[in-house]
Amino acid sequence: MPPKGRFHSNSVFRLFLPVCTLSCALYGVSLPSSPSAENTAAIDASGKRVLQVLPATGTIHIDGRFDDPSWQAVTFQGDFLQREPREGLPATERTEIGVLYDRNNLYFGIKCFDSEPQKIIAREMRRDAVVDDDDYFEMVIDTYHDQRSAYYFITNAHGSRRDAQLANEGRNYNPAWDGVWECKARITGEGWFLEIAIPWKTLRFPEQDASTWGINCARMIRRKNEHVYWQLIPRHLGGAAIFRLSEAGSLQGMTGLKMGGNLELRPYFLGGLENDLNTRFKTDHLNDVGLDAKVALTANMALDLTINTDFAQVEADQEQVNLTRFSLYYPEKREFFLEGAEVFTFGSSGHWGQSATDMNLFYSRRLGLADGHEARIVGGVKMIGKMGAYRIGLMNIQTDDVSFNKEDGKRIQVNATNFAVLRFSRDVLRRGSIGMMLLNKEESHSPYYNRSLGIDTHLPLSTHFTLSGYLAGTGGPAQSVGNERLDMNRENLAGKLSLDYNSDLWQVSTAYQDIGARFNPEMGFNRRRDYRLNSASLEYSPRPKNSRVIRQYKYQLEGDYRANHEDMMLDNSVEASFAVVFQNSANLNLEARRTQEFVDYDWELRKGFLIPSATYTGVGYSVSAQSDRGRAAAGGITLNHGDYYTGQSTSAGLTGTVTRIQPLRMELSYSHNYIDLPQGRFHTNTLGLRVYYFFSTGLYVKAYTQWNDDKLNFGGRERIISNLLLRWIYAPESNLYLVYNDGRLVGPDNTEIVNRTLMLKATFFWRK
Repeated sequence: MPPKGRFHSNSVFRLFLPVCTLSCALYGVSLPSSPSAENTAAIDASGKRVLQVLPATGTIHIDGRFDDPSWQAVTFQGDFLQREPREGLPATERTEIGVLYDRNNLYFGIKCFDSEPQKIIAREMRRDAVVDDDDYFEMVIDTYHDQRSAYYFITNAHGSRRDAQLANEGRNYNPAWDGVWECKARITGEGWFLEIAIPWKTLRFPEQDASTWGINCARMIRRKNEHVYWQLIPRHLGGAAIFRLSEAGSLQGMTGLKMGGNLELRPYFLGGLENDLNTRFKTDHLNDVGLDAKVALTANMALDLTINTDFAQVEADQEQVNLTRFSLYYPEKREFFLEGAEVFTFGSSGHWGQSATDMNLFYSRRLGLADGHEARIVGGVKMIGKMGAYRIGLMNIQTDDVSFNKEDGKRIQVNATNFAVLRFSRDVLRRGSIGMMLLNKEESHSPYYNRSLGIDTHLPLSTHFTLSGYLAGTGGPAQSVGNERLDMNRENLAGKLSLDYNSDLWQVSTAYQDIGARFNPEMGFNRRRDYRLNSASLEYSPRPKNSRVIRQYKYQLEGDYRANHEDMMLDNSVEASFAVVFQNSANLNLEARRTQEFVDYDWELRKGFLIPSATYTGVGYSVSAQSDRGRAAAGGITLNHGDYYTGQSTSAGLTGTVTRIQPLRMELSYSHNYIDLPQGRFHTNTLGLRVYYFFSTGLYVKAYTQWNDDKLNFGGRERIISNLLLRWIYAPESNLYLVYNDGRLVGPDNTEIVNRTLMLKATFFWRK
């Protein structure tokens, strides 16, 4: 039955409704009524749905046809309900799911009926591609039934596979996990139909005589922007609904399950040619071999080993223009560090993992890299597991000595270094956790080390209120910095405390963060230190009733104030924004902001453009829009204008995706910055173009070109980076890559090749 509405009489936020009644002024005509459906699903004692699993009586062929005899005995369960756009009403298109199992696999059969199958949207075919702009089917499987952690699987009508591991109901989300599973889909005159086989060896779970797991699944009908759920998650519980494992249904009927998969081997082989600064621009031969291995110690604990870790990167980092005084954040791309990354996140207070702008106590890109150059990982070990209410993560990495040339020609020598990480957390309350992290970095042949210790917690106080925070400290050997000595004291500490209220109608957040003047997590990421930050935000998101055009309004007010520990203001801002979300997934955003910043030194933004030390106050405005994402040609635009230190800045950004010509996909991104200062004017442009050609879900070619004309940053030249990739998944989780990378600085009088690489890389997956 439909959930209780968000305007419940006991809600304290009902008091705010008169203030915002203007948001409901724009109403459209009524939507057509949905067909009725009788809910015949089994319900457990808690009122949640139950999906029964039957044993297969013969071989299951994964082809999306359901013509194997075992499927004939399955009663497919339907009665999916809308979460969007009309919460609680039956789905406008019928969806059914059935489940089988045998000694090797768990099988899902999904029937996505469609009254207009010619309008099914299916464009992505890559492994691990984001399929949010297609018709898709997604599900979570909570194998421990702890209502916190799960495996996530999502696919579209082409059978493109994407998966992830998640903990703490999605607050720690790791899309880099690649499980071995089979998926086949086909489109017919009745809709699209899907078969999935997940080997027991892919999953970790307690081996019991009878197993009950948590499960939920949902379908997106993209042309209608309609999201329907098997176990409906009420909208008043907020976003990321599929990850609300505490509200999921259950999977029952499995007996005598055995995982297997006690040993996994992933060797890689690499060969090619390279020419760059590190080879003194002489062609060097690439030839390397390495191994990643996984050993299942128990049903709940696995040990990962790496020898000569694979550092070959098949795609360049995306070009970014930095017009701030602080470091840029780049995501991790190395497979050994990606798997299990959700266990090693620290202090995250929101969905989708650790924020790139917050303090990260552990940032894995610090391991095996020295000033952007590879420090070869000789070997490493990682252990991840869950024991009852406890989750444990251990990692130890040893790098080799490395030497490299800087751009000025100076030779740099970095000692071999050992990195160790211990992560420990315990489930508390219904959905909460409390944890600890210890990190140690220690150089060989040197007395130098750096250590970090932190504790963090996430405590859901009620359905909507959450309290979270962390306290961390860093230390190292006493050493001279000027005439001072660095010892462990209050200045080496960092902490944060936040309180959040989250629902579909209201989102309220307040936080306090304190970073000490000598807080230095060398295995982490921290943009700046020596500050206290107070921040708060309020968002009101009403939905107009029965509007055919508009789905939701969003009114937001947020502000922050940062000062150092001597109470000197560093920066502050107040921002007001308004957004409209349309029924077809398009959106429009308007924003106004006032900012103030203290620059404590004469900062050279670019050569010849000096920002004097002073306090700067300014206002700015921005507008952005995104078109209907279900279209074969879709895109977005962002415009910004405002004060910028001693002058003004104007910026524009464009993104676009074109999929009109199948099986071709083009993705375009462009950004422009125009800076007007007393010393003069300059501009920057960055352009990125990705073109994919799909032969199948296991074979595609990609060409990626990036252009960056930040000439004042590149000595009067422009940077052009090109990447050509062929990827063939020739066996489950076994890949063959043919890669060509070319990076160069281009100028009227001087063109210089910065990097040129041609390589063939093969990975092989074996499991017993």
